[in-house]
Amino acid sequence: MDKENRHINLGYALVTFSHADEAKKVMISTGGEMIVNTEFVSVMAKGKLDHSEMDRAYFMRKMTNEGKMVDQTAELREAKLALREFERNMDKEMPHL
Repeated sequence: MDKENRHINLGYALVTFSHADEAKKVMISTGGEMIVNTEFVSVMAKGKLDHSEMDRAYFMRKMTNEGKMVDQTAELREAKLALREFERNMDKEMPHL
């Protein structure tokens, strides 16, 4: 792990409550906005938020890996088609004895 990466503020925090009612009260009372240590903070419900997407370095590595996997899958499909074609034509290309 890169030492510099340990000190980067990813810009988000997770706050949990013991009951859903408490979380709803916070959302209603703050209106989704508050100030913490002179910094403006937006508050939103978790919903379907994927926290890995907030880490840009991780997200970019993930996207790169997925792109490579798509390319390799396409290459495998092409090789599979070539193999099927070869097997279909194998008898035709064998020398006659």
